[in-house]
Amino acid sequence: MSDTHKPKLSPFLEGVARTFDLAGSFDEITHPIPGSPNPVADDWRAISDDYNKSITIINGKLNEERKKSTGK
Repeated sequence: MSDTHKPKLSPFLEGVARTFDLAGSFDEITHPIPGSPNPVADDWRAISDDYNKSITIINGKLNEERKKSTGK
């Protein structure tokens, strides 16, 4: 199923589901970049990218809530 057709799941519910996901069906496997000299650094770079994306999403939601509460 492509990403555009995946049903959205709240992060909280996804975390709960992952807790009981003994078969690992929620995992998305990323393969190392072929010929990469340091696959561990690639993993940390991917973690950093995901972290930065999540911070951007959270900041956007907080700014929306702030605008709604102040009426600006």
